[in-house]
Amino acid sequence: MTILVDSGSTKTTWVLLNKKEKLAQCSTQGYSPSVQTTDTIKNLMQAELPDSFLQEKDNASLRIFYYGTGCSTPHKIQIVQQALQGIFSKAHIEVQHDLYAAALALCGHQAGIACILGTGSNSCYFDGNKIQENVPSLGYFFGDQGSGSYIGKALLQQYLEETLPADLQKKFSEIPSFQKEFILEGVYKNAMPQRFLASYTKIVSEHIEHVFMQQLVKKCFRDFLNYQVEQYSMHKKLLIHFVGSVAFYFQKQMEEVLQEKNLNIGTVLQSPMEGLIRHHTKE
Repeated sequence: MTILVDSGSTKTTWVLLNKKEKLAQCSTQGYSPSVQTTDTIKNLMQAELPDSFLQEKDNASLRIFYYGTGCSTPHKIQIVQQALQGIFSKAHIEVQHDLYAAALALCGHQAGIACILGTGSNSCYFDGNKIQENVPSLGYFFGDQGSGSYIGKALLQQYLEETLPADLQKKFSEIPSFQKEFILEGVYKNAMPQRFLASYTKIVSEHIEHVFMQQLVKKCFRDFLNYQVEQYSMHKKLLIHFVGSVAFYFQKQMEEVLQEKNLNIGTVLQSPMEGLIRHHTKE
């Protein structure tokens, strides 16, 4: 038996496989070893995972492959590994960064630039086997350009500064989640502020026909390409692939920005899971 896990800051997808047969799939909230402890992650997993997964906890032949946001250092990998080991005590567990999952799912065995645009953002140059280059992702406070949290923050900043177009400013002022106190509490007191900020991309998506929203999203994508993608020496020669809800739902705006910069778009996926299943069932 094999469990594949793809975890972002907002959502985690779990798939249970018996060789090449998918037995079960579920979603739980996202986990972040950057801001959560082993016990917190373990308790959340135990509370949210269905019985179809938990019944494998004593299976000595179980293999778990976890790809997660924040799993970029030995310490953070250990946080997640110990959380999983606390539930699936007899399993063989491997924890890797979600960027590697993105590269596998998007590039396969071909060289390319793999990008994540979800709640957060990241990218790498993948040679078809290994990640060879990675521009550091500095998180929602200092970085995450082009991500859901970045777009949400850009929208809220303009709203709070009252620099939105008058029609949007008036419309949003009537929505409870745009009240100043609600926003400030969500940003400064929320345990997962990046998730809170990213939740406002739904509003952006609902109003994407507005020229202002299109320009807002495209500016955020330009920031991502400037800081991340254009740092790779091969960026003009390789296909640039994307995975994540933000890339998927704002694909039109991303394509327009790439065209402006004469860059070549490759595959765009909402989730890397199907690619991970293909990879692991070839073993």
